[in-house]
Amino acid sequence: MRKSKNPLSISERIFVERLRYFFNIKRVSAIVFTSILFKDIHTSEEIRQHTHLRQPEVSNGAKNLINMGWLKAETSNPGGVGRPKTMYYIAKDVNEIIEEAPNRISNIIEESEDAMKDVREHLESLKKRGEVASIVKDGPTI
Repeated sequence: MRKSKNPLSISERIFVERLRYFFNIKRVSAIVFTSILFKDIHTSEEIRQHTHLRQPEVSNGAKNLINMGWLKAETSNPGGVGRPKTMYYIAKDVNEIIEEAPNRISNIIEESEDAMKDVREHLESLKKRGEVASIVKDGPTI
């Protein structure tokens, strides 16, 4: 069960929200990345303890970041006893990641424009079939 108090500092929470806004990434992924960046912690267990996220959330957030090229994972098993630990590291310079923001925002805008075009086309086809009222600038006609 998660604790109700947010364990992240104000600075970490602001950074998480900026990552979510400017990069359109999921909250959990933003929290995982921020924890590694701010606290220099690297194992799932350390991230889980710092953030109060559940283990599957940490793993899924890290996988998303690996797929984005922001994190890399290394598995180690010192002494060869017990389960191996996965260590997460930032994969590239943070400034390179920051420079990705305009491209990510452009992609979001492009996807939104495509979605709006699909909605318009769908409405037009419904209108032609008589399933919706005609649409004009001042509103629907009856």
